[in-house]
Amino acid sequence: MVCPTKSMKRDRIIIGTSLAPFNIEKQRRAVESWIENGFHVISCNAKEEIDIVRKTFSNLSIEFVEVDRAKDKTTKKLPYIKDILNIASSKANEVCGFINSDIILSKMPEGMYEFILDEADNSLVFIRRNEIKNYNDIENLDWTFHFDGIDAFFIDKEMVQNVCDEGFYVQSMWDLYILLECKIHDIKIKELMNPIAFHLRHAIVWDFEDSNQLINGFVKKEYGIVKHTYKYAQDLWYKILAENCEKVCFCNRLNYKCLFVLDSINEDTIRSINEQDYENKEIVSGKKSRDIEKDYDIIFFVDDRVILSKIFCKAVIYIMSQFETDGLQIGRFFVSENKGVTYYNELNRNMDVLKKIHVDCNIYTCVYKKNNFEKQNVKTIYQPIAYEMIKFGSDQIVDRIKMDKEFYIVPAGVRGRMWLSEWNAKNNNISDFLGFIDNNPEKIGDEIMGNRIYPMEKLFENPEATVVLASKYYSMEIAKQLADMLLRNRILNASYMLFMDDGMIGYFNLEKYKKINNKKDEEETYIKN
Repeated sequence: MVCPTKSMKRDRIIIGTSLAPFNIEKQRRAVESWIENGFHVISCNAKEEIDIVRKTFSNLSIEFVEVDRAKDKTTKKLPYIKDILNIASSKANEVCGFINSDIILSKMPEGMYEFILDEADNSLVFIRRNEIKNYNDIENLDWTFHFDGIDAFFIDKEMVQNVCDEGFYVQSMWDLYILLECKIHDIKIKELMNPIAFHLRHAIVWDFEDSNQLINGFVKKEYGIVKHTYKYAQDLWYKILAENCEKVCFCNRLNYKCLFVLDSINEDTIRSINEQDYENKEIVSGKKSRDIEKDYDIIFFVDDRVILSKIFCKAVIYIMSQFETDGLQIGRFFVSENKGVTYYNELNRNMDVLKKIHVDCNIYTCVYKKNNFEKQNVKTIYQPIAYEMIKFGSDQIVDRIKMDKEFYIVPAGVRGRMWLSEWNAKNNNISDFLGFIDNNPEKIGDEIMGNRIYPMEKLFENPEATVVLASKYYSMEIAKQLADMLLRNRILNASYMLFMDDGMIGYFNLEKYKKINNKKDEEETYIKN
């Protein structure tokens, strides 16, 4: 059998994108990483831009294709996702895809390209990104997982014809649309859980209002829903992630012997370990572990409430071998169940909140290589491969709060607009909303969604009003600012709201959760002593 050369291999997967005539070095580094991993790259651009980007990136092996139409935005002519897919699929031998132009792919190990190719057969395989502050963060495992969206996908070229053109373009909510389209047309959906996509963090630039209009038209056409369409689509998106998405993970170290050490017996935890897509493993209790740890390559110390994803073992082995670390602390994500449906809750969407829960309560799953009892070179990561179930009916950690006061939303950003859309969908009476609050003087006096934006000082005019803090990236800083303004007791952080219904909010109580974990730690210490 003749092994394919790099040139023969590249056309098997073609990546479509749209390079911009700015942020050049960031995009250059991203595209170089795609090419180094063996992908053939096509940049689709409007007539006004194609000569500029062709000249700018002339030293890279990129094929440029002019598109007939593009969304006219202030900074760029944005091609439509369906047009990019049509062009890429027409040139691909087997698989095509799309990737945002500033996403860096880490170096993939031998065999991973073929793995993606196989998994994309009659399927769509998508990737979520990890935020970094600088490029060295990749090798140092200093990532912040981006839970809410996807940044790249691969799809069988024959499936592209089933994806309808719904008007979504680059920088719109195409990630929500593409998963719903695949579900509608019965295209199998998979998530590649290897952390290979990275992104230098920057301010959100997409147009929420424009995307919301696209979602409205799409949901009305496909589902016949005319009210609160964004919330309806978002719920479907999360349901797909939780119930209709197969998690896949490339791992080329299947010979490792893995030992799972449980601190106590929990049927759900044990079941999730037994269902691992990895055969070479054993489960023991903490009392027996020391006698046999020397016989295993990797040891997992697992808390009794954690539920492990099917590919957990493979993902951990990949990370430890690919990034050369001898130990990991792995954060868990949170799921909930309502009316028989399991889904992700709000705690996952703000990584600062998720990290605070873990630091305060020490609920990491710990993994060490053999003989690393000194626990050196240990990194902490948050990847959605381990979960805990939070039940809404448990008043031990979930407070039911009646939103019967006037309230403001801080700040006037995309997250606040998304929260207000969800609140409106769940509540008929919205007259208690007073407006948005923001620190940015350029926003003051403007209106969004028909509501005025005020400065922070406005909060003193109504001392009884609640402050809903709705920020994905700056919630900790804003919470401190509000606390310094003596407004601590009025803050409700949207990232702790597990559910909203008829004026009621199910609010995750971190202090109660902390007490449960502290009590558990005390019991374990007592038993050990």
